[in-house]
Amino acid sequence: DAYVMVEILASASCAAKRIGFLDPQPAVNTNHPFFWALVHALKNPVALTSGVRHSFVSRLGNRRGASSIAPSARIGDDNREPHTASYVFVRSEPDFVARLKEYRRQSGMKVSLPVLLMSSICDSLRSSGVDIGDDIEVVTDLRKYLPEGRATLANFVSVVSVQCRAGTSPQQLGAALAAEIDSMSPLVNAVGSLGVAVLRRLWAARSRVRRQSPPATARRPSKRVVVSFSDLTKLPMDTRVQWADPGIAELAVALPFTSPSRVSLSVLALRGEIQVTAAFSADHVDPSIMRQALHRALRLEFVEDRGWTARGVAGDNASG
Repeated sequence: DAYVMVEILASASCAAKRIGFLDPQPAVNTNHPFFWALVHALKNPVALTSGVRHSFVSRLGNRRGASSIAPSARIGDDNREPHTASYVFVRSEPDFVARLKEYRRQSGMKVSLPVLLMSSICDSLRSSGVDIGDDIEVVTDLRKYLPEGRATLANFVSVVSVQCRAGTSPQQLGAALAAEIDSMSPLVNAVGSLGVAVLRRLWAARSRVRRQSPPATARRPSKRVVVSFSDLTKLPMDTRVQWADPGIAELAVALPFTSPSRVSLSVLALRGEIQVTAAFSADHVDPSIMRQALHRALRLEFVEDRGWTARGVAGDNASG
């Protein structure tokens, strides 16, 4: 989990002074957060039922529509041939965070910094010719579903899918993301993913038993990718970790390579700049194109050229 990784880095950076976690030490009193989260969720059956309904409708709509939240989950699309991961690490200018916040203030946009970054990255990828579809994935923390008095350092996260078509304004993306995160849908999605994982393991075991069956015809892999964001901008990297040289502090967060159809991006704020690490397949996205697109997205000039305003007129007109 990102939180425990920060604590380990903090302890390691101060290893000459003391042993163990630094004060204040992280709170942790459960290794089974799902159990306590579900117990707490059952105390609000209306919200839980609404979350189940919303998750079901969203998945059904994505299957019927052209967009897809996880093309890699479809059996037989592009997982028949081995793929190797490619990684790209990009840093913004040292004062990019301050300049971006000032631009947001002057433009009157009431959106979070991560949403503004997601919008810029998606626009830059599209302008570079990368087919990222109409939806993006955002990793969200599930600790908010724990009852009061319960804390964990377990990898307690889920993934929500939100619409981010070409022309979507940051305001629209922020509203869609808030609607997902403020509901029970992330917890429901996580529970559903656990169930799907069990079924896949059973299916894999059954397939091993029936190896004599002729393999299905491999289909040509699609070049469409789903962009998955892990927002790490709120991690206390500046206050907890003692950097040897703060002026050149770098932290590349290489996320797991789960599928050639997914581009996983970790977005980190460190010493006033944004640092992004991309994990992807070079068969789907050329590494030089990925690097150029991320560099462009982390330039204020590119953000200003989007024409985003407080009303999000450009995005509203483009999205209908």
